[in-house]
Amino acid sequence: MDISVSGAPEREWPETTIDEALRKHAAERPDAVAISGLAVEMTWSQLDLAAGRCASIIAETGERVRRSRSSVRTTSAMP
Repeated sequence: MDISVSGAPEREWPETTIDEALRKHAAERPDAVAISGLAVEMTWSQLDLAAGRCASIIAETGERVRRSRSSVRTTSAMP
């Protein structure tokens, strides 16, 4: 994929997502420190696990909202 920015040289960008790149990095360096500061330190494997949990919560919440909206439409359509 070629992306150009005004005034910047053209650059070839990898055909991968940020999520894929971070998962690959975490798999290659699971015990290396990924985040450090404010009395918190997480390794790449801990960060990957936490991100997965967050993604699951977001997906579950979205599914509940979708079902809730569907239920409201069905209920409100009744005479």
